[in-house]
Amino acid sequence: MAISLINPPPEIVFSKNPVLFTFSTDNRFSAIGRPFIGQLQFSTGHVDGRSFKLAWGGSEYTYIFKNAPDNSGLQLPAYQSGTVSDWLVLVAAALERHYYLFNDFIITKPTADTLRFTSRVSSTSYAITYTNVSLMTATYSVVQTAQDRVLRKNFAIYLELWVENVARTEFVRHSQTVSEVDSEGIANWDVQDYLTAIMLADGPLLPDLDNDVIYVDRMSVRRFYIRYAEMYGEPQNITRFDQTDNFVAILGGSHDMVDALERFVVNGLPRWAHDVRASDFQMHVSQIGHASIINLVDDIAESVHFKMQIFYEDRMQEVVELGSLPEWKLYDKIVVPIGIPQIVHLARDDVEISSIMLWVESGGVPVSDTYSRMIDNRYLRYGLTLCYLDSVGCISTLYTYGRKQRSYEVEKTQDTFAHIDRPTQHKTRELDIDIRDVLKINTGFAPAKMIWVYRDFILSTYKYIIQDEKLVPVVLDSSSIDERDDANNLESLTFGVKYANEQRNF
Repeated sequence: MAISLINPPPEIVFSKNPVLFTFSTDNRFSAIGRPFIGQLQFSTGHVDGRSFKLAWGGSEYTYIFKNAPDNSGLQLPAYQSGTVSDWLVLVAAALERHYYLFNDFIITKPTADTLRFTSRVSSTSYAITYTNVSLMTATYSVVQTAQDRVLRKNFAIYLELWVENVARTEFVRHSQTVSEVDSEGIANWDVQDYLTAIMLADGPLLPDLDNDVIYVDRMSVRRFYIRYAEMYGEPQNITRFDQTDNFVAILGGSHDMVDALERFVVNGLPRWAHDVRASDFQMHVSQIGHASIINLVDDIAESVHFKMQIFYEDRMQEVVELGSLPEWKLYDKIVVPIGIPQIVHLARDDVEISSIMLWVESGGVPVSDTYSRMIDNRYLRYGLTLCYLDSVGCISTLYTYGRKQRSYEVEKTQDTFAHIDRPTQHKTRELDIDIRDVLKINTGFAPAKMIWVYRDFILSTYKYIIQDEKLVPVVLDSSSIDERDDANNLESLTFGVKYANEQRNF
């Protein structure tokens, strides 16, 4: 007798999609009991008008044989012709249509002339008492007496969530719960909210815009497992622990419930992680950008090199190396700076860049798929780069342009002092003055599918603007968002953000 994991989640999951574990136990009862079994044996068929009674659980029902049974469930087909065995098949089918009998008993025909009633629950309250009203040739017998099941007091399943630390040196217990089982001994635990909270306990791992280096993010990809045990008694005692296999959680989620492994692996190679819609968006020449990739295939012990093919407007191209790492361990997420301002020192300065293509090599062989972005070289006034944690747990950016409006939100208290010594003193004084910058942002006009990407920014819980090569945290300052169309079927959004932190004089 033990707990078993009957329905695990996939081995690799998104933390924001359901991560449901279903456990089953057969140990809810200290005594499992046994069902009642009784049977009726018929040596001959019974004609119209004959009847008998069955009583159990405080209820009694009279069954009568009729040539034309009604729909009460208590009238059974009378014998008219044929063998007793064939007639009992019809009788058994009619008894199964009586709701209360069928709900409590399994009706079978073990021999040609016998009907057997087996209680669905092991309880003495389901012992059938038989009364012969007018049957001439029927014999009732008890094959097995019932024995009550005995439930264990305060029975439940104790569950713990253990998650690997960022250094990957040990697993740490982060959450524990007690789950009562249902009548079938089933208990469920969905850990998606815990996983997301654990990985974002200190916020996302942000890029260093001063250095623009390739870095490894182990905060947003974690292994975890569940420890579980039965607990019962008075007082409750926890029995021996067991634990599941290791699973892998990736920060983020998918609206279309695409399997996480499918999203990050293609043709047996790691696949660049990004919002599918965002990849259709041209990257502006002034835009800071990053690409992320997770190794869900195997450890790569040799050094890995991050290659970029740069395509120029004069149809020339070249391959440059953005950087390298000594190894690429399984489950490591690597973040690579790919914005033109971040790689311009590696490119030609006499011609504009039209597009870029990125991949990973090891030993001179590609070990990832490729990631491409078109470059928008237009001069756009009032440009601003928005940065956010996207739906698949990666740092993404969007470039906005056009009319912007800046204002300041002022919060203060003030007090009036009764006496002043000099006219240059303030009788009314302002106290605790804070200001926050508020920006009204215009996305600029773009096709609808590109504007849709801004919803990911709006829905993200971690939003930033890039100002003076620094990440500035912001929050939405709009309860509604304005959308505009132009004559070319392009759309734009206007919404407000304000600085998440106030400014004050100290």
